[in-house]
Amino acid sequence: LWPNRDRVYRAPSFLIKEGDRVNVDVTAPGATLALGMMFFNTSNSAVSERLKAPDTQFMLDQVRPDFLCLRIVQKYAFYKPPQNGDDDLDSSIDLQTMSQAHCNITSGACMVMALKFAGSANREAFKTLVMAGTGDLVTLRICRALRRRVGPQYHQFTYGNHMCTAMATGLLFLGGGKFTLKTTPDAIGAMLCAFYPQFPQSSTDNKYHLQAFRHLYVLACEPRVIIPKDVDTGRFCFVPLRIKFKGCPAYKSVSFNAGAPYIVPELSKLEEIQVLGTRYWPITFREDKNWDTLRLLLHKGGVLGVKQRAGHLSYMEDPKGYRSTLAKSLMADSSCHFVCQPDLIKSFTSDARITGLAEYFIKYNKSDGSMIQELFSLIYQCVSQEKAEAICPHFILKHISQQFSHSSGTLGIQQLRLVMDYYLSRHRLQVAGTDKDRLVYAEFLLSLRCQIEQLLDKWLAENLDNMGHYLHHGQPLSHSLDSCLSQYLVWFAFPSRMQLWDRGQQACPPIPILAKMFPRLHMAGLIRLNQLLTSAL
Repeated sequence: LWPNRDRVYRAPSFLIKEGDRVNVDVTAPGATLALGMMFFNTSNSAVSERLKAPDTQFMLDQVRPDFLCLRIVQKYAFYKPPQNGDDDLDSSIDLQTMSQAHCNITSGACMVMALKFAGSANREAFKTLVMAGTGDLVTLRICRALRRRVGPQYHQFTYGNHMCTAMATGLLFLGGGKFTLKTTPDAIGAMLCAFYPQFPQSSTDNKYHLQAFRHLYVLACEPRVIIPKDVDTGRFCFVPLRIKFKGCPAYKSVSFNAGAPYIVPELSKLEEIQVLGTRYWPITFREDKNWDTLRLLLHKGGVLGVKQRAGHLSYMEDPKGYRSTLAKSLMADSSCHFVCQPDLIKSFTSDARITGLAEYFIKYNKSDGSMIQELFSLIYQCVSQEKAEAICPHFILKHISQQFSHSSGTLGIQQLRLVMDYYLSRHRLQVAGTDKDRLVYAEFLLSLRCQIEQLLDKWLAENLDNMGHYLHHGQPLSHSLDSCLSQYLVWFAFPSRMQLWDRGQQACPPIPILAKMFPRLHMAGLIRLNQLLTSAL
């Protein structure tokens, strides 16, 4: 059926027999790995006893030194997790044996540590795969030093040595620093195939291990980096984290602090991740609440939106917190709301748009000091109470109040009155707890209303005859006054001329009667309407 079968079976990878006997040098590595994987996490003492290193010189001579590395890997990686640190692994090393066997046993123990703590950045075992994806500078220096071993004086280093160094450098920056390795059963199997401790002599050497298997480490990769990003400025920032582990037989529930951006340990081993510090609002991820949200966040790039507190700056702009301390002292002094400078605003926020706005007013608007101080106070209140998004609505309302006398329409003043009616309504005042819960400050609205009513009263005093002519005939004396008259009527919500005179009254009714006749009029409008009707009748 297969004419070339005999020729294919003569390849080195099929030479498992020498005469009638099995060549254990060929079959032992695969059998050792298969035995360990078959009894994965079973803690079978019989199999573990078969995989331990020989304890006598005679037995040690019967095993190839490189096979000792595989035995140690299979024994400790799949049966007895190293819970006691390096002491448990060092007990497998017989310092009286041959140096070659000692080196292989040591390398096997190191590989066990790598598989157990892969991608965890554990400092006690950092010399192995635990730094994958972290870009650690110390590990990079080691890789660079190993990479320099080229030239005639290093003829003993083969292609496999340089492959090992290149793989270590690549794993150190796995996924551009966003990915790392996991330690699930399938991931450990993939890493064992990818990092099999038998490296080739040349680029075409596939006798002991197929070089394509070196890429199987991608099956053990997962994104676990958390990158904080300020939601106000859109910039990446540093944020302190507290990571809490689950309890296990080796240790109770413990936690440690770290600084993000940070590659967190495997989520299956964690109980809680929390954003700490006084500079940012706290965010907590718990296994029993929003763990799926954290898992989705990590798979989408790990960008975590954080909100900076008022009176605090980022760690890049204020590493020691001195400017934040200044902002706290300013917030404790209420007088600062009326005497404000751009430098004080910079103590609360690093948003270039807000600080640039404050600097623009102090640089180009020195003619009107009261207006500048009012705008500064407005910006100060918004940033100190963490409502920077309210600066724009306040400025729009202020612009409407300044331009309504020059406008020919009533849309702006009608919108301004709508905002006034909403925020100063009885229902709104009863529902709202404090002024901090409102987007627009009530003090600001009252000041705008006072300014507008002063301007309208001034216009009415100068054009009282025109208003009387409108009340009697339905139109002013001059069409040039149409815009001012319409704005006056819209602001005070005066009823139409037909509504005023349809009841045929001969005298001006008192204010209580007017309030009953026109329930939508405010007290300010009722008083002015009563005065106008009294003078007109």
